[in-house]
Amino acid sequence: MTTYTRYGNDFPYDYYMRGEGIPIYSAMGGVDDVTQLPRGDWAQTGGKGTFIQLDGTFQSQRGLYVGEILGGGAMNPEK
Repeated sequence: MTTYTRYGNDFPYDYYMRGEGIPIYSAMGGVDDVTQLPRGDWAQTGGKGTFIQLDGTFQSQRGLYVGEILGGGAMNPEK
């Protein structure tokens, strides 16, 4: 059995998402069209992005996000 440390009602990943300064899209169950999600400048990747928070999927371990590579550019490598 895996245990997770929660701080209040949030998981550590919730704090990470909020600290990145990009939009967080929340929904129950899914996303109709990821191309329509709002995206913001994401310093970590060098592009634009938004996190996807799907209620009911225990998403705190999955790290769902949409990243947009700007025309003629590339994103920073992830570690």
